[in-house]
Amino acid sequence: MVASVGYSARKRERNALDFDDMIRMVIDLLGNNEIATSIRSGIRYLMVDEFQDTDPEQYRLLELLVPALTQSAVAGPNLFIVGDDKQSIYGFRDADVRLFRKATQAIRMENLAANADDGYRPLARSYRMHQDLCTVVNGICSHIFGSVEGPEPDDLFSYDVSYSALVAGLTVPHFDNVGTCSVVYDEENEIGTVANTIVQI
Repeated sequence: MVASVGYSARKRERNALDFDDMIRMVIDLLGNNEIATSIRSGIRYLMVDEFQDTDPEQYRLLELLVPALTQSAVAGPNLFIVGDDKQSIYGFRDADVRLFRKATQAIRMENLAANADDGYRPLARSYRMHQDLCTVVNGICSHIFGSVEGPEPDDLFSYDVSYSALVAGLTVPHFDNVGTCSVVYDEENEIGTVANTIVQI
């Protein structure tokens, strides 16, 4: 608490803002309906990448920009989100993977109300890896994720994430010697084991 008070005081002394301040100030600004309407009218399309790392404050900002996320009839921009719940790693910064599911559900419902296509496009094909690497990644990740069952699409409470195998999008000539991949696992001395493995290579 003392560090937070000191940090806030230093920011005031320097007339500085951090990222969280900017988010909060935009939320406050968009709380004014006249300003929010004006800003929304200047945005036709809005895309958010890495949506799985969205935190509640960021989501609130998006709700104010895109009222359709709250099933509001207020006009706003079309929202396009990209994310992968398996890659949600920012929980320590309040990211909430459930918000990705919540937004996906809201967008699909809005699209279905407007036309027959819900707009959902799962992208399992990776153009960043070839089949050999893809096989290794799937082998490691399916083990790490285990047999976790993914929640139902309308489950907005579960943090569970299931693993779905990637499909290689790159085709490369086959080589007999493309290198090796080692899985290093040692609960007692992980750093030492990794270091020793590197030395042996």
